Amino acid sequence: MFVEMRGITKTFGPVLANDRIDFTIDRGEIVGLLGENGSGKTTSMNVLYGMYPPDKGEILIEGRPARLKSPRDAIRHRIGMVHQHFMLIPSFTVTENVLLGTNGERFLGSSETQTIEHLANENGLTVSSTAVVSGLAVGQRQQVEILKMLYRNAQVLIFDEPTSVLTPQETEVLFNSMRSMAVAGRAIVFITHKLDEVFAVSTRIVVLRRGRVVFQSAIADADKDKVIHSMVEQEITKAQLTDSALSSESEVILQVDKLSALNDYELPALDGVSFRIHRGEILGIAGVSGNGQTELAEVITQLRPATAGRIVLLGEDTGRKAATWVQDRIAHIPESRLETGIAPTMTVGENLGMKDFPKFCKTGMLRLRAFLSWGRDLIKQFEIDTPSINEHAANLSGGNLQRVILARELSRGVRIIIAAYPTHGLDIAAAEYARQLLLAQRKAGSGILLISEDLDELFSLSDRIAVLYRGKIVRIAPTRELGLREVGMMMMGQQGSRERRG
Repeated sequence: MFVEMRGITKTFGPVLANDRIDFTIDRGEIVGLLGENGSGKTTSMNVLYGMYPPDKGEILIEGRPARLKSPRDAIRHRIGMVHQHFMLIPSFTVTENVLLGTNGERFLGSSETQTIEHLANENGLTVSSTAVVSGLAVGQRQQVEILKMLYRNAQVLIFDEPTSVLTPQETEVLFNSMRSMAVAGRAIVFITHKLDEVFAVSTRIVVLRRGRVVFQSAIADADKDKVIHSMVEQEITKAQLTDSALSSESEVILQVDKLSALNDYELPALDGVSFRIHRGEILGIAGVSGNGQTELAEVITQLRPATAGRIVLLGEDTGRKAATWVQDRIAHIPESRLETGIAPTMTVGENLGMKDFPKFCKTGMLRLRAFLSWGRDLIKQFEIDTPSINEHAANLSGGNLQRVILARELSRGVRIIIAAYPTHGLDIAAAEYARQLLLAQRKAGSGILLISEDLDELFSLSDRIAVLYRGKIVRIAPTRELGLREVGMMMMGQQGSRERRG
């Protein structure tokens, strides 16, 4: 075996993240690594990449013990990791980003540019070495991160949720590249929550649960139902739409007319966006990251000003209302759990009650007993796995943080829900739980704006889908009238627009 992890144990305080994990990978393999949030997948790979030292166990590379105390040590042992969040300098070219951080004997010149071009072509990558990163699509930026590892002669490449920001077409390019690297003798670890992708590209599958390896098999011998059962110890039912109550007579509860807005760099992000959401309807927004989805959610929830257009919520123009009026009527599941959805240094209870403190205050004093009782009820109802209501939110897994947000937002009886990437980064069970909650809210008559880059999710949940490209809606149509590939093409701007008013 090229790399062996033997008996790896890693704890964070009282939390046992990895429990005597044995993991191997050989040249030419693509190993799909699956497991629920908190199962230890990323932790184990961070140990292999030198981000965390193991408490117990050892790592062998080509049969020899290796002490990986930092990512620099891992790279020196030809192990590289492509993270979910890219670490690139936008104003630099691809070549400049690839060379950044290499030793001083390498200088920027035509020979290095040619070397990088050759690496790209050899491994099925399509990005140009002379392109400036700020002008690249998300998929191409990811290719720059891959080139950084290849240039450093990485023989083991760890991909952490690499398809979460890619279109179907970009995903296929990535998979072809992974196959090329495996054929060339490199070893690939593919961390993902998308089971179909594991079966599409992997040669072997490993499942972790509660920090232990509970299943592994050659992909040709693996059964999907057994894999799912080994991950979650429960049956997973794919979300299916019931007959929609939506009709031309349904109440319009959110109307967006010719909405425009700027992004954080004062550049146009939304350009004349219009749509309506009816009672009991899920409108899905499809688009590659960076095409205005974030700004759309923020403008509707009054976290960002509009430059033109109007938003009518429950029959009233929000431009004439205070932000508190809007927030009291909209449930917002934000794009980033840690940056905008959760206050990590506050307790679980405080995060749950963030929008409801006034109802537990009397003459300026918090009625603590009632507040704690209410919070514990939410923890039980939404199955939040936390040691106590007083646990700091920062100590919870990503899936449980999302449950805290869902509990806070969906327990307030609001009629419109803005859900931005509600299942991003979640394992199969947690993602399914979130989807079923949204379907229950839809059935109860709420209108939902669902922003997602997971087309399977959009097609399984949405009554209608709107495709957003470069800040414009290029088409809105009932889901049954759209095809997966057609939407993927429109997301990339490769199909003529057929805009319909929503």
